[in-house]
Amino acid sequence: MLAAAGGILYGAADVSIKALTGLASHHGLTAALTSPWLIATVVASIGAFFCFQRALQSGKPMPVIALMTAGNNIVSIIGGLAVFGDPLGHRPAIVLAHVAAFVLIVVAAWLLAPARAAATVPGGAHSELGLAH
Repeated sequence: MLAAAGGILYGAADVSIKALTGLASHHGLTAALTSPWLIATVVASIGAFFCFQRALQSGKPMPVIALMTAGNNIVSIIGGLAVFGDPLGHRPAIVLAHVAAFVLIVVAAWLLAPARAAATVPGGAHSELGLAH
């Protein structure tokens, strides 16, 4: 959960940084330095760092990194689409390819998650977690 939270916060920081750079390029550095996006960037970055580092200390690196990366990518993509109106493509075929790729990635992650979780749970912990052997 800490890894996912760290990824979500890193994604929020990415969205905030994009807002800051756009603001600075259109209205100058002073506008960016006085924007609430700067506070959001700093808070999200610090929170993400601590969540991710604690997750690395308490979990196995591969699942922690995978969850953090997934959270970061999902929030960054949704943020680009919802907050900034970034297009999925300029031609219907490209839009369809991007949507199909995103769906395939989500399905693959969904299918692989139980196997990966079972592989990372220590020997006797299956019964404690209610997982089948």
